[in-house]
Formats: sequence, structure tokens, C-alpha cells
Amino acid sequence: NVLSVMPDGFKIVDNSQYGRKIVASKSFEAGETLYRGYAALICDDQVDHQLVVYNYSKDDYRLVGKYDNDDTHSVHDYNSDENGATNNNKRRRQVFGWDSFMNHSCEPNTYFRLVRRTENVEICYEAIAVRGIEKGDEVTCDYACFDYSCDGHPIEKCQCGSLNFCRGKMVGFSGIESLQDKVKILHMCEKAIVDAFFKEEGKADDRGGGRVELLYSNLPEGIRLVTTTPNGGYNHHLEATRCFQAGEKI
Repeated sequence: NVLSVMPDGFKIVDNSQYGRKIVASKSFEAGETLYRGYAALICDDQVDHQLVVYNYSKDDYRLVGKYDNDDTHSVHDYNSDENGATNNNKRRRQVFGWDSFMNHSCEPNTYFRLVRRTENVEICYEAIAVRGIEKGDEVTCDYACFDYSCDGHPIEKCQCGSLNFCRGKMVGFSGIESLQDKVKILHMCEKAIVDAFFKEEGKADDRGGGRVELLYSNLPEGIRLVTTTPNGGYNHHLEATRCFQAGEKI
């Protein structure tokens, strides 16, 4: 069994269109950390499990449900391709817990930020609100941000419902046809996806150069980059994380 604890603030409910979905039972502000999550790194030939979900609220655990492997989501772990799996060279999958019921959207309200990775054991990440999430809203993410080629489970007809940003299908990051659309979500993608993007798009073409070049720019201590999505678009601004005196070198 894979045991998973769903924090207070979320519910798993039936989806009238397909399977299940996650909805917020309280509001979150843009940029707020929704929760800290974990995914087990399990060998491909061992991904046959039952997910047992508990809800933790007011110092008490309550059983939410038990779900077969076929009812949940897992994705290929692309880091194991780059680094080589140390356990008999077997490929691994990222097996998620309660948040495996989070549905895809081409205009998501959530993305994931890596906290740490324990090789061949688990990954720990934080779910961040891209924009404000109201009580009762479905919590969604863009699968392309952590699934490069949609290994065996493509969505040939996307049903996210975004009027302005739906890409029509979800067949992994590599399947996004527009270079502009790839770059638009790059800041929300796993490092393995970003590395694969630059490796592929940076290949020399007939003119001798690739389509993209990578420029590294590090934020200094005391400043952070904030991304918001008003009306579906992407805005970015810099925000101070501490006070600065007049005339001080930032």
C-alpha cells in the first residue's frame, strides 16, 4: 500500500466528466503554499499498488478511501534516465499520493516547486497557488510541467475548458507545438523537463544554431520573482523580501 495524508483545506470528489477531482475547501492567495507533497520513486515493474488516503484535521486522522493503482496517476521519472537508476538499472515512476487526483488544465491555478529529492526513494515538493483560489474551486495543474512525453497515457482531447489557453490536447511537454507556449510554462516545470527542453531545442539546425539559448540570471538575496496570471495572462514583478534603507545597495 501507498499511504497518503491529505491536509485540511482540500476534498476529493467525483467529477461528472471524468473520474475524480480535487476541490479547495478554503481560500488561498496567489503565491501561497497550498501544501507540501511527496511522491514515491518506484521501479516500473513494481507500480501495482493500492493508495490509502487519510485526511488530517484537528489532530485527528480520518480514512478518505482506498483506490487501486489504475484509478490514480503516476508519471515516468525522467531524472532516472539522465542519472541512471542505481537499483538494477530499472526505470522508475513518480507515484503520487492523494494529489494524484488533481486534474490537468492548460490554465492551471497550481504549480509545484521541488524541495528535495532522495535518489531512488522519493521527491518532496510544495504546491504553490499561481493565482487566487476560492473555496469550492477545482485545484488544477499543468501535466506538461512534469511529464515530458506522456509515457502511455496521453490526453488526446483536452477537457480543461480554458477559453483562451487550452492547447487542445495534453501529450506531454514535448508535444506542445508552439515554442512560445513551451517558454510560457517553463518557469513552472521540473528541472528534468527544462533540461530536456534545452537539450532538444538547442540542437544545431540547418543554419548552425538552435532555436533557444539559455541565459542564467540569479536573484540576489532579499528579492524574489513573483508570477501572477490575471485574466489568464502571465505577469511578472520583483518583490522585496526584506527592508532596504534609502541609498543602500540592493
